[in-house]
Amino acid sequence: MLQLTSSTTGSAADLSVATGAFSSSGLGTLQTASAGADAEIQIGGAGGYTLSSQTNTFNGLLPGLTVNVVSQSSTPVTVSVSPDASAMADQVQKLVDTANAALSDVQKYAGYDAATKKGGPLMGSPELASMTNEIQAIVASVTGTSSLGNARAVGITLNDGTISFDKNAFQTAFAANPSGVAAMFTQGGTFSASSSSYAGMVSLTYAGNTTRPGSYSVVVNHSATQAVDTGASLAGGTISSPETLTIAMGSATVDYTTTNGQTLAAVAAGLNTAMAGAGINLTAQVVNGTQLQLVSAGYGSATNFSVTSSNTAAGSTGLGGATAGKAAGFAGTDVAGTINGVAATGSGQFLSAPTTDSTLAGLTLQITAQGITSSTNLGSFTYSPGVAQSLATMANAMSNPATGNITAVINGLQNQSQGLNSQISFYTNIVSQERQLLLNRFAQLESQLGTLKNQQSALTSALSGLG
Repeated sequence: MLQLTSSTTGSAADLSVATGAFSSSGLGTLQTASAGADAEIQIGGAGGYTLSSQTNTFNGLLPGLTVNVVSQSSTPVTVSVSPDASAMADQVQKLVDTANAALSDVQKYAGYDAATKKGGPLMGSPELASMTNEIQAIVASVTGTSSLGNARAVGITLNDGTISFDKNAFQTAFAANPSGVAAMFTQGGTFSASSSSYAGMVSLTYAGNTTRPGSYSVVVNHSATQAVDTGASLAGGTISSPETLTIAMGSATVDYTTTNGQTLAAVAAGLNTAMAGAGINLTAQVVNGTQLQLVSAGYGSATNFSVTSSNTAAGSTGLGGATAGKAAGFAGTDVAGTINGVAATGSGQFLSAPTTDSTLAGLTLQITAQGITSSTNLGSFTYSPGVAQSLATMANAMSNPATGNITAVINGLQNQSQGLNSQISFYTNIVSQERQLLLNRFAQLESQLGTLKNQQSALTSALSGLG
C-alpha cells in the first residue's frame, strides 16, 4: 500500500494526485485525495467561541500562554494557569534597581561625599532633594488597594537611603496572596456606593501618569444602553406571516427566512446560529413569551446594526420597523455624567475625565449600572496608583519635557547661562574698548615724551652755547 502525507498541516495543505492517462505533454487530471483542515478549539463550552489555527499550536489565548493540541476530543479539557512568582519577582527587582539608580544619580550630582569632602555640582538643589524624598516615601508608604500593609510585606525595605529587595520574601507573600501583592504594585481603586444597588458597578479602566490619588464622586445622568430591536407581540409566540430578515452589523450581513407556524424560540435559535456564523455580535431572544428581540453585546452609540424585513404584515416578527424592504437602524447610547464634578465623556459604559484636568488627567471608569435616566450620585471612587504607578507619576512630574520640575530647573539654568554669556560678551567688549583706549593714551604719552626729549636736547644745546 502506498501512502502519501503532506509535510505541512492546515487547510492550505491539500494533497493532490494525478489520475488518468499520461502523455508526453505531462500528467493527467489532478484530483484532491485528502483535504487539509485547520485545528479548532472551542473556548467556554457551547456558549463560547471557536478559534482555528493552521498548526496545532494556539498562541495569544492569554498573555504568554501557548496551547498545543495533540488529539481530537469532544470531552471538555480544563487548562489551569498559575502565576509565576519568580518572573514577577524579577520584574520587581528591575523596578527596585531602576529606583536605586535614580537615587544614586541624585547623590552623585546633588549629594555630599564625606570621603572626599566634596559636594556634587548641584548640591543643595531642592528639586533633586525632593526627588529623593518622594522615591523613599513611595517605597515606604504606598499600599495601592492591597490589604498587605506596605511594601515591607513584599520584601522591599529602605536601608541608609538605598532600597533593598528580598526575592524570597516576595515569593512567599505572592504564593500566599497573589492578588494582594499585585494590587500593591498596580493601579487600582475601591468604590464606595451610595446605595447597595450600585455596589460593584464602578471600576477603574485607566489613569494617567498625572492622575492624582484621591476619592472622587461619580454622578451619572444616564446609563449606557445596548442597541435593541424589539418585534411585535405575536399571539402564541408563533409566526403566521413568513418573511426574510436581513441583519447587517458593520460589514457583515446575514439573511434568515422564517416559516409559517415557526415558534419565536425556533426563530431566535436559527438567528443566533446564522449571526454567529457571520460574525455578527447580536443575540436573538424571546421576551414576554410573545416578542422577538435582537440585542447587541456591546454598549454605546458606536454599537449599531440594521434590520430589513421583506414582510411587515401582521403575524410577522415585527423586526426592522414598519416599512417592508426598508432598513431600520438601531444604536445604543453612551453613559453620561461627571467625575469629581467635572463633565466627563462617555463611550459605551466608559466615562472619561478630560486629559487636561490637572487632578483627574484622563481618569476613566467603567459604569455598569443600568436603568439610570436622571442625575444620580452613584458614590465615590478612590483611586490608588500603587508602587509602580506612583514611581512613574513621580518620574513624569520630574522629567516631563514640558512641565517637569527638573526640566524647569534645566531651562532656568540654561536661561541663566545665556544671561551670563550675554554679560560676559558685554564686559569683554568693554574690556576690549578700555584696552584700546589705554593703548591709544600710551601712544600719546610716548609721543609727548619724545617731544619733551627733543625739547630737552634743544635746551641743553642752547645752554651749552651760552657758556
